[in-house]
Amino acid sequence: MMNLVRGSIQTFIVHVMIFVQSLVMIPLIVKTSCIEIYGYYTILISLLGVIYGLSSFGYGYNAMRYLPSAKTIEEKSKLFITQFYFQIISIFFLSTILMIILYLGEKYKFLSIGRLSIYLIPIYLLAQVLYGQSTI
Repeated sequence: MMNLVRGSIQTFIVHVMIFVQSLVMIPLIVKTSCIEIYGYYTILISLLGVIYGLSSFGYGYNAMRYLPSAKTIEEKSKLFITQFYFQIISIFFLSTILMIILYLGEKYKFLSIGRLSIYLIPIYLLAQVLYGQSTI
């Protein structure tokens, strides 16, 4: 019982710290960079979050669903590796499409991300995939 209360208090404290961090950091980020760059950054991070969420196309669900019940290492490997490679390939294609759209948007002046580099998009998405795969 004491461990439950202690764990709950620790979780609450961590959530409060995360909330306070955003209250302190967002004004600092806006003040050090201009509001325009922060707006570009916010839109791009939101867009990349949506792309990462769609990148598995539901294919990773089978791995999370059946991986714990797989008996042998070969079955586990097959479940994990296939969805892992699928998500890496889909991230590559989705980030390439997004880079082309952003490049054409910048060139023809209908879409702009300011001074942010479009070449960081695949790196960011790949890092998200690797982080997400480490939690399976």
